[in-house]
Amino acid sequence: MKQEIVNFFLKNGRICGWNQLNGMINRFAIFLCFIFISSFCFSQEIYFHGLTKSIKATNTLVVENLDDHKLYIVKIRDTDSISYKNPNYESAISYLKSRVLNKEVFVFYEIDHSENIINGSILYECVLNEDMDTIDDNPCTMAYNLDVELIKKNYVIYKGSNKFLRKLNTGW
Repeated sequence: MKQEIVNFFLKNGRICGWNQLNGMINRFAIFLCFIFISSFCFSQEIYFHGLTKSIKATNTLVVENLDDHKLYIVKIRDTDSISYKNPNYESAISYLKSRVLNKEVFVFYEIDHSENIINGSILYECVLNEDMDTIDDNPCTMAYNLDVELIKKNYVIYKGSNKFLRKLNTGW
Protein backbone atom coordinates (compact mmCIF):
# COMPACT_ATOMS: atom_id res chain seq x y z
CA MET A 1 0.00 0.00 0.00
CA LYS A 2 2.81 2.36 0.89
CA GLN A 3 4.54 1.68 -2.41
CA GLU A 4 1.34 2.37 -4.35
CA ILE A 5 1.03 5.78 -2.71
CA VAL A 6 4.67 6.59 -3.52
CA ASN A 7 4.18 5.41 -7.12
CA PHE A 8 1.06 7.58 -7.40
CA PHE A 9 3.03 10.72 -6.51
CA LEU A 10 6.22 9.77 -8.32
CA LYS A 11 4.99 8.81 -11.79
CA ASN A 12 8.03 8.24 -13.99
CA GLY A 13 10.33 10.13 -11.63
CA ARG A 14 8.13 13.25 -11.52
CA ILE A 15 5.84 14.55 -8.84
CA CYS A 16 2.42 14.27 -10.49
CA GLY A 17 2.03 13.98 -14.25
CA TRP A 18 2.48 16.78 -16.73
CA ASN A 19 -1.26 17.07 -17.35
CA GLN A 20 -1.99 17.40 -13.64
CA LEU A 21 0.74 20.03 -13.21
CA ASN A 22 -0.44 21.92 -16.29
CA GLY A 23 -4.01 21.86 -14.95
CA MET A 24 -2.88 23.22 -11.59
CA ILE A 25 -0.94 26.02 -13.28
CA ASN A 26 -3.95 26.91 -15.44
CA ARG A 27 -6.27 27.02 -12.42
CA PHE A 28 -3.76 29.20 -10.54
CA ALA A 29 -3.44 31.56 -13.54
CA ILE A 30 -7.23 31.88 -13.78
CA PHE A 31 -7.38 32.60 -10.05
CA LEU A 32 -4.73 35.35 -10.38
CA CYS A 33 -6.62 36.90 -13.31
CA PHE A 34 -9.81 36.91 -11.23
CA ILE A 35 -8.01 38.65 -8.35
CA PHE A 36 -6.46 41.21 -10.72
CA ILE A 37 -9.76 42.02 -12.44
CA SER A 38 -11.77 42.12 -9.23
CA SER A 39 -9.29 44.57 -7.69
CA PHE A 40 -10.33 47.05 -10.38
CA CYS A 41 -14.03 46.22 -10.19
CA PHE A 42 -14.27 46.83 -6.47
CA SER A 43 -11.88 49.78 -6.36
CA GLN A 44 -13.13 52.93 -4.68
CA GLU A 45 -11.13 55.19 -7.00
CA ILE A 46 -13.15 56.82 -9.75
CA TYR A 47 -12.64 59.69 -12.15
CA PHE A 48 -14.48 62.41 -13.99
CA HIS A 49 -13.76 64.40 -17.13
CA GLY A 50 -13.71 68.09 -16.36
CA LEU A 51 -12.74 71.61 -17.31
CA THR A 52 -10.50 73.67 -15.02
CA LYS A 53 -12.33 76.89 -14.13
CA SER A 54 -9.99 78.57 -11.64
CA ILE A 55 -6.88 78.16 -9.51
CA LYS A 56 -7.30 78.63 -5.75
CA ALA A 57 -3.76 77.69 -4.63
CA THR A 58 -0.77 75.81 -6.00
CA ASN A 59 -2.46 72.53 -5.05
CA THR A 60 -6.16 73.44 -5.33
CA LEU A 61 -8.25 73.93 -8.47
CA VAL A 62 -11.93 74.44 -9.24
CA VAL A 63 -12.99 71.91 -11.88
CA GLU A 64 -16.34 71.65 -13.66
CA ASN A 65 -17.51 68.08 -14.28
CA LEU A 66 -18.41 67.95 -17.99
CA ASP A 67 -21.08 65.28 -17.38
CA ASP A 68 -23.21 66.98 -14.72
CA HIS A 69 -21.79 70.56 -14.99
CA LYS A 70 -21.22 70.78 -11.23
CA LEU A 71 -18.20 72.61 -9.85
CA TYR A 72 -15.81 70.72 -7.58
CA ILE A 73 -12.87 71.94 -5.53
CA VAL A 74 -10.02 69.52 -6.21
CA LYS A 75 -7.04 69.44 -3.86
CA ILE A 76 -4.07 67.45 -5.08
CA ARG A 77 -3.75 64.42 -2.82
CA ASP A 78 -1.04 64.34 -0.13
CA THR A 79 0.12 67.91 -0.77
CA ASP A 80 0.02 71.37 0.78
CA SER A 81 0.19 74.62 -1.13
CA ILE A 82 3.29 76.76 -0.90
CA SER A 83 2.81 80.17 0.72
CA TYR A 84 2.15 83.21 -1.45
CA LYS A 85 5.28 84.67 0.18
CA ASN A 86 7.38 81.88 -1.34
CA PRO A 87 9.46 83.11 -4.33
CA ASN A 88 8.15 80.14 -6.37
CA TYR A 89 4.48 81.05 -5.82
CA GLU A 90 4.04 83.34 -8.85
CA SER A 91 5.84 80.94 -11.18
CA ALA A 92 3.69 78.07 -9.83
CA ILE A 93 0.47 79.96 -10.54
CA SER A 94 1.61 80.94 -14.04
CA TYR A 95 2.66 77.31 -14.65
CA LEU A 96 -0.82 76.11 -13.63
CA LYS A 97 -2.47 78.75 -15.82
CA SER A 98 -0.46 77.67 -18.85
CA ARG A 99 -1.01 73.93 -18.29
CA VAL A 100 -4.58 73.47 -17.05
CA LEU A 101 -6.61 76.69 -16.75
CA ASN A 102 -9.66 76.54 -19.09
CA LYS A 103 -8.48 73.16 -20.37
CA GLU A 104 -9.89 69.65 -20.12
CA VAL A 105 -8.54 67.42 -17.36
CA PHE A 106 -9.30 64.05 -15.80
CA VAL A 107 -9.65 64.02 -12.02
CA PHE A 108 -9.03 60.68 -10.28
CA TYR A 109 -10.24 60.53 -6.69
CA GLU A 110 -11.28 58.17 -3.94
CA ILE A 111 -14.83 58.29 -2.69
CA ASP A 112 -14.79 60.29 0.54
CA HIS A 113 -18.02 61.72 1.87
CA SER A 114 -16.44 63.39 4.90
CA GLU A 115 -15.21 66.52 3.11
CA ASN A 116 -16.52 69.00 0.56
CA ILE A 117 -13.12 69.05 -1.12
CA ILE A 118 -12.11 66.22 -3.44
CA ASN A 119 -8.60 64.90 -2.76
CA GLY A 120 -7.39 63.56 -6.07
CA SER A 121 -4.89 63.38 -8.88
CA ILE A 122 -5.12 65.34 -12.11
CA LEU A 123 -4.17 64.23 -15.62
CA TYR A 124 -4.05 66.74 -18.48
CA GLU A 125 -3.39 66.73 -22.23
CA CYS A 126 -4.95 63.30 -22.32
CA VAL A 127 -4.82 61.19 -25.48
CA LEU A 128 -8.19 59.46 -25.23
CA ASN A 129 -8.35 55.68 -25.07
CA GLU A 130 -10.58 54.78 -28.04
CA ASP A 131 -10.66 51.10 -27.01
CA MET A 132 -12.38 51.68 -23.65
CA ASP A 133 -14.63 48.67 -23.08
CA THR A 134 -16.02 49.65 -19.70
CA ILE A 135 -16.25 52.71 -17.51
CA ASP A 136 -13.54 51.17 -15.30
CA ASP A 137 -10.93 51.40 -18.07
CA ASN A 138 -8.35 54.18 -17.98
CA PRO A 139 -9.66 57.02 -20.17
CA CYS A 140 -6.18 58.02 -21.40
CA THR A 141 -3.56 56.09 -23.30
CA MET A 142 -1.11 58.91 -22.57
CA ALA A 143 -1.31 62.04 -20.40
CA TYR A 144 0.70 64.33 -18.16
CA ASN A 145 0.38 63.90 -14.40
CA LEU A 146 0.02 67.34 -12.84
CA ASP A 147 0.72 66.02 -9.33
CA VAL A 148 4.19 64.75 -10.17
CA GLU A 149 5.10 67.87 -12.14
CA LEU A 150 4.13 70.19 -9.27
CA ILE A 151 6.00 68.05 -6.73
CA LYS A 152 9.11 67.92 -8.92
CA LYS A 153 9.17 71.69 -9.44
CA ASN A 154 8.61 72.32 -5.70
CA TYR A 155 5.37 74.18 -6.42
CA VAL A 156 3.64 72.12 -3.71
CA ILE A 157 4.80 70.50 -0.47
CA TYR A 158 4.47 66.71 -0.64
CA LYS A 159 3.16 65.18 2.63
CA GLY A 160 2.66 61.57 1.51
CA SER A 161 4.65 58.42 2.20
CA ASN A 162 5.87 57.65 -1.34
CA LYS A 163 9.69 57.68 -1.13
CA PHE A 164 10.14 58.46 -4.82
CA LEU A 165 7.89 61.52 -4.62
CA ARG A 166 9.61 62.65 -1.43
CA LYS A 167 12.96 62.58 -3.24
CA LEU A 168 11.46 64.63 -6.08
CA ASN A 169 10.26 67.24 -3.60
CA THR A 170 13.78 67.93 -2.30
CA GLY A 171 13.30 71.62 -1.58
CA TRP A 172 11.24 71.02 1.56
